[in-house]
Amino acid sequence: RRLFYVQQFEAYECCPESGTSTDVDAQAYFDQLSDPMPDARRTLINSVFVDLKATGNFAELEELFFFANNTEDNGLIDLIVPTRTALNVNAMTFVADEGFYSSVLDPTQYIDAVFNIGTSTKFLQDDACVGTYLRLDISGLTDKNDYGSQHADFSRYTSLNAKSFGQCVGYLNTIIAGNHGAQANAQGFHVQRRSTAITHSYYKNGAHVSTIGGAAIPVPNYSFHVSGYNNAGVHVGGIANDQNYSVFFTGSSNIDIAALYTTIQTYMTAIGSQV
Repeated sequence: RRLFYVQQFEAYECCPESGTSTDVDAQAYFDQLSDPMPDARRTLINSVFVDLKATGNFAELEELFFFANNTEDNGLIDLIVPTRTALNVNAMTFVADEGFYSSVLDPTQYIDAVFNIGTSTKFLQDDACVGTYLRLDISGLTDKNDYGSQHADFSRYTSLNAKSFGQCVGYLNTIIAGNHGAQANAQGFHVQRRSTAITHSYYKNGAHVSTIGGAAIPVPNYSFHVSGYNNAGVHVGGIANDQNYSVFFTGSSNIDIAALYTTIQTYMTAIGSQV
């Protein structure tokens, strides 16, 4: 007598090192990768997606670029909308696991996020959040916009200068500068948030630093440039320092900034590039 049996198997994608199922949005990002990504890095990225969803931040983000990646092309792919790819204009230097370096020797170099924030459904006039992770320890007096988008007549204006002659200065849908106090250097995770029509706030490494008054103006109708700013379609570069950009994001003011910092810092620590 012969016995036969059928065993049912359930197929699923998994991260090789963790043995856990791959998040569906992480898989969408992996499907868009231009270059191979090691299994260990895929596991880290998958954990980022899991954390973003557990904290509620994934739903609030409009775009999120991990420039600190294993290859340049992979770093330019948006984790939130993987079909969106940023542009490295005039060949900023890429360093694996650190991100893109700009140089005062060529102020025409920048990253174009290639998304018109004026059409955003999350980055709104009185409901906006934008930020970046900077690795370079800038010393001395410096002055350079780290990202921005504006109309030439200042009618629509958003930018950040993490260390403007010793101070952190930011604009977020306003023409009133937010002078957020002395900065020994520009290292860390910088976030600007506007959740009211009359104030905008600044956070560093997940902690609130200051809130500045200033009436809101409309969102610029141009994409963000990272390393300088987009002035009505024309790039304006830095003038006094080099910088390294590891992460850039935009989204709604409902982003849990402390939780987002923890998610990103955990990733940066895992790849040995934390500050």
